[in-house]
Amino acid sequence: MKETLESIFSSESPIRNCSITVLDNKSDDGSSELIDEYAVKYKNLTHIRHNRNIGGNANICRCYELASKKYFWILCDDDAYDWTSWNDVLGALNDGVDAVVVAKYISPEENIAQLICQLSFVPAAIYKTENISDTVMQNAEFQISALFPHLALVCELINENKNIRIVRNPIVNRLSHPEMESYTRGISGNKHPIMRNMTWTIGMMATLQLISD
Repeated sequence: MKETLESIFSSESPIRNCSITVLDNKSDDGSSELIDEYAVKYKNLTHIRHNRNIGGNANICRCYELASKKYFWILCDDDAYDWTSWNDVLGALNDGVDAVVVAKYISPEENIAQLICQLSFVPAAIYKTENISDTVMQNAEFQISALFPHLALVCELINENKNIRIVRNPIVNRLSHPEMESYTRGISGNKHPIMRNMTWTIGMMATLQLISD
């Protein structure tokens, strides 16, 4: 979290003056205190701490629910950023695209299947907020149990043939954390059998049913 906040507010960061909201999923590891320190220093940072740990995927849906600016970008706390090609992103946003892909999560083949795989990485794109309809929001919440709530919006953009632009040089790079189980992190005690046995393959199969054609 500290490295991510330092990257966001560094002198090279083009988003350092944007509205930054940190959704704190009832952290108990010192993250809350760290976020408060940055919120005092940077007045454009808002710290929202949940009363309970709602789970990582529900937290993504909270981002969708709270998005209010023309564009929104959901960042995670454990990735790396390279701002070198930000002008390409800015050009896409000024052109009014519905989404701009800012990551090379997997191989950069350009087809619908690859795009969906690419955008399964949460920070992989910046999205136009007006495309979050009530239907998209409810589909996203339904998808919480299937690992990919954020792909509800992606599938809608594909169904509607919206304008999606891919930046050639990635801004965000996923770091590997094989020891981390984000899906059920923070849960102790009895887990629902579907949650306990959910895999990425099953989650993706459920997600792809949102594609019309």
